[in-house]
Amino acid sequence: MNKKINFNIKISKAKARAITFLAIASFLLIFALFTSKTLLRLYVYQDRVLAAQQTSISNITKDQQVANSVVNAYKTFVNQPINIIGGPSSGTSTTSGNNAKIILDALPQTYDFPALMSSLQALLTIPGVTIDSLSGTDSSLTITQSESPTPIPIAFSVTGSYASIQNFLSTLNKSVSPIDVLSMELSGTDSDLTATITAQTYIYNPSTGILTNTEVIQ
Repeated sequence: MNKKINFNIKISKAKARAITFLAIASFLLIFALFTSKTLLRLYVYQDRVLAAQQTSISNITKDQQVANSVVNAYKTFVNQPINIIGGPSSGTSTTSGNNAKIILDALPQTYDFPALMSSLQALLTIPGVTIDSLSGTDSSLTITQSESPTPIPIAFSVTGSYASIQNFLSTLNKSVSPIDVLSMELSGTDSDLTATITAQTYIYNPSTGILTNTEVIQ
């Protein structure tokens, strides 16, 4: 009888150990599966991060190559002895200045209507021509940032001889600030000719900032 009881106790202990081992093994298996899933998700995330980094590095390398080409082209463009409007690269005349200065003056990024009118009046003041009127539309309240130049309407009237008016129109073509003549009305005689012109000039006010961030979602 005692042997039978001892045998049953040994079986019960063996079952208990087996259940314990099974519980531990089940826990370890579940833990391993959960850990593997987490590690797999982390691996996939890190792989996406590395891919995004490689793309960024590749773009930076290409940008550096383009930047070197742009710098060389800029130096060639700026160091021309005769600028793009036919004037000297140095001096104080209305057509002087290196090409970079001319481009910056041609498309100012800050809108200043009084300064614009003053520069136009200085441009229109040439020998043999009298300024009868000069007007424009102050768009300071409506100017917005844009990737394209913004047109500024202007209108003016000048009087002079036929030859002087021709010289005046030639001067407009050489203006640092681009001026598009939309319409022109001529009246008078060859010696006393009046040109009434509607036109537009431009400013360039682009949005600022070129750096962007890319978020890799886990």
